Amino acid sequence: MAADLDLIDGHCHVSDPRLAPTESHWLTECAGVGIRQFILGGVDPEDWDRQIAFRQRVAPLGFKAHLTFGLHPWFVASHSDEECERAFADLKNRILFRAEARDHGIVGIGEMGLDSLKGEMALQKKWFQKQWQFAQEVGMPVVLHVVRAHSEACEILGMPRGLPGGSGIVHSFSEGPEIAMEYINRGFLLSISGVIARKGFQKLKRAVVQVNPKDLCFESDAPDQPPPRLNLGTTRPGETGPSFALNLPTAIRDVAETIQVLRKDLSINQGWNTEKWLGESRENLIRCFDLYGNG
Repeated sequence: MAADLDLIDGHCHVSDPRLAPTESHWLTECAGVGIRQFILGGVDPEDWDRQIAFRQRVAPLGFKAHLTFGLHPWFVASHSDEECERAFADLKNRILFRAEARDHGIVGIGEMGLDSLKGEMALQKKWFQKQWQFAQEVGMPVVLHVVRAHSEACEILGMPRGLPGGSGIVHSFSEGPEIAMEYINRGFLLSISGVIARKGFQKLKRAVVQVNPKDLCFESDAPDQPPPRLNLGTTRPGETGPSFALNLPTAIRDVAETIQVLRKDLSINQGWNTEKWLGESRENLIRCFDLYGNG
C-alpha cells in the first residue's frame, strides 16, 4: 500500500509560512501516499530557524525533515556584501562541526548557486564560490540553484570531488542532455520537479530519457513550481497565464508518473511503475545525503 512507503521529497520549502495554515491537512495527505521525509532547501538565516522549528514540530507525527542551510542567490542579490558576510559567518557557525550539525538534522549546504535573472552576478559568484569551498572543507553535499548560468556554475564547481554519495543535487534541473552530463560527471543528481509534467520542457524531457536512473531524484519545490494537476484554470489580474494553487510534496508522484511514461520503452526500465521510480529516487537521495546517518 502507498501509505506504507517511506518516500522522500528531495527538495522543498515546507517550512514556508504560506503552507502553515494548512499544515495538518497536507501532512495527512502526504502520509496517505507514503511521503514521510522531506529535504528542505535553505534560503537565509530566518529560513534556517523555520526549518528547525518544522523538524521539531513534525517529528512526533512520524515525519522526518532533513535540513540544508545556505545563502540562496536571491538572498545574495538582495543584500549587501557585509550582510552576506554576517550570514555566512552564521552558516559556518551552525555547520562547522558535522556531528553537531547532524544532531540538528543538517545534511547539506544550500541552496547556493547563480541566477542570471536576479541581481549582480559578481556578488553571486563570490558567495557561491565561498559556500562551495566551505562545503568541500566540511565534506557535505550541496543543493544547487542555477538559472541560465550553467557554464559559469560548472567553472566554479571544477572537477568531481569524490564524496562517497556524490556532490549533491541540481535543484529543479530543466536543461538538456549535454548540460545534464556536465553535472552528472561532477557527481550531482539531477533533481526533477513538477514542471516536467507541463507542456513544453522538451530539453528536460530528452535529458531524463537519456540519463541513468541512478542520476535522478524527484522534488516538489513546494510551495512553488506546481505540476499541471494544480492548475486552477484562472488568471490573476493583469496576467494571461494559468493560475496555480500552492504546490505540495505530493507533486513528486506527478514527476514519477511523467518519467514512467517518458521512459516506458527503454529496456532498462521495463516493468517500472510509479512506485518503483519513487523508490529509485529515495535510494539515490539516501546515498547522496547519507540519510541513514541522519537521526
